[in-house]
Amino acid sequence: MKNIKQLLIVIAISILFTGAYGQNNFSISLSSGYHFGFVPHQFNGINNYEYVDSITYKVSTGTVFLGNGMEIEGTAHYSINKNMKINLGIGYLLGEKNYIRQTYKDSSLRYEIYSNMWLIKPGFSFSFSKNKLIYNATIGSVIALGSVVKDFHREKKDDVYYEKFEYSGGKGLGLFAEFSINYKLNNKISFFAKTGADFFTYMPTEGNITEAFDNKGTPQDVLNNIPENLRHETYSNEITYVNSNTPKEKLQPYFNMSAFTAQIGITYSIKTFTTKEDRPATKL
Repeated sequence: MKNIKQLLIVIAISILFTGAYGQNNFSISLSSGYHFGFVPHQFNGINNYEYVDSITYKVSTGTVFLGNGMEIEGTAHYSINKNMKINLGIGYLLGEKNYIRQTYKDSSLRYEIYSNMWLIKPGFSFSFSKNKLIYNATIGSVIALGSVVKDFHREKKDDVYYEKFEYSGGKGLGLFAEFSINYKLNNKISFFAKTGADFFTYMPTEGNITEAFDNKGTPQDVLNNIPENLRHETYSNEITYVNSNTPKEKLQPYFNMSAFTAQIGITYSIKTFTTKEDRPATKL
């Protein structure tokens, strides 16, 4: 977390510097679109299971794409010169649910696995324009903060059990690249479409059961009935076993969330002034 704060301070100083001594061009943009995860992940060895009859069943790999989901993103841009900008984007990825199902003779299990992530994207853009079109190529880094969620449902006759497990803490670090085309409506407003890719892996530091309900006619909160050492676990590259009711250590999980991205949005440009001579005269 300390390294992230230091990086954001450096970015902020860079933006202030370019804003004070760069071109008269500061802009903000708002966009929305979809992430298409392209790295399959077998989630903790959980597979699809289908009961056929007393002697036959089918098993298939439980594959999930954690990079899938909708994103809303806001970005601040400062011009360094006519063809280069420094950017700071902050987006929220609302992950799409992945399903793994297991059906047995008298019961069924369902896992719903998805991610919720804040994505911080500092980067640089290189651009050129022709008529009312502006072409931008952007590269930068991704800092991901959030969680990966596993919702577990079990149904057996009149008994329905639900449990939510969250992998949280830690961060994801990686790179991104984008290409966009802006249509300049006027000097202040432009519309754009962009496509690109994010490459990063999320590494949580802990996992927790945050909700647990048992429904035998009436829903009951049973979270406190689960022993503490089963509700909470920490992750490490080296495991130490302790025979006590303390958080249980497990090997560090890695969740690859790389995805292709596609978004549309709007940009609003704000006039700034670099020197006193650029400022309008003040009437007394």
